[in-house]
Amino acid sequence: MAPAAINLFNEDPRQRLELLGLFSSMEPELAQGGGESRYLYNPGLTQVPRALKTEVTFSISDPKSYEEYVSSISKFLEKYNSSKQLDPEIFKDCSAKYTINDRKGEKKRKMTAQKNLLSGQLAKSAFNFPDKPTTYRDLGPITEDGGQKTSCRFDRSWLGNCSGLQDSTFGFKDGKPCVIIKMNRILGFKPKPPQNGTFPEIPGVPYNPYVIPIICAGKKEDDQPKILDVEYFGMAGIAGFPLNYYPYYGRLIQPYYLQPLIAVQFNVTMGTEVRIECKAFGENINYSDKDRFQGRFDIKFDIKS
Repeated sequence: MAPAAINLFNEDPRQRLELLGLFSSMEPELAQGGGESRYLYNPGLTQVPRALKTEVTFSISDPKSYEEYVSSISKFLEKYNSSKQLDPEIFKDCSAKYTINDRKGEKKRKMTAQKNLLSGQLAKSAFNFPDKPTTYRDLGPITEDGGQKTSCRFDRSWLGNCSGLQDSTFGFKDGKPCVIIKMNRILGFKPKPPQNGTFPEIPGVPYNPYVIPIICAGKKEDDQPKILDVEYFGMAGIAGFPLNYYPYYGRLIQPYYLQPLIAVQFNVTMGTEVRIECKAFGENINYSDKDRFQGRFDIKFDIKS
């Protein structure tokens, strides 16, 4: 008798319940809240470095004061090294490709590049990248025999100044620290991008229907003037999680899955506390006053010279 098959792309709620039941039996720790995410339908955001009480405090003149932050980012990004994503049986290129013959798209990208350079919001424009976000990746039905599926490559160099490839201190030595952001994994979850115009815009960054945008701003009104600059890095220079990394099929079926990342580099006023809130925006991403990590997170910087 052939093993039962379940398709993550089927929106039938009865099959969704069957899917969760199958995964709970395959990954029992998830049902106990110790798996990929304790949020069944509302993803949480996690930042690296993980700081005590989400406070990042250091002095530029004392490398030891930021050594632990740098070390945690370096360790986290090791699995994103290209040398660990070479096996074609495990990793695939899942992004869409910009083509030279796409004259209309090329013109738009050049215009976007000019806007981005003028706005100073992005270190690189989409024009400089061969890859671009696209829609969800359907890997076919899941069967009870647990056959493994491939995972999408994620190029660490997309994180630009925050990749650690050019600056091993991730901006900390210059007082411009990087924070790496990921969205917690949820089995079968397909985040839905927000409609254009329903969320705050980043100056010079056009709307993209294939990403879940991330925006970081002052937690309170008096924090905003202390934020001198914010730079975002991700696939194609876009500040958002690409849809082509979703849905996630579980650690037994997709053991080498790499979550898409967004890197944010902050330039804030020194010698004072600055509180920042970073939020993900999507039609099925919600927030809760009882959980400050559901769809968002806060971080406080206190940087000394």
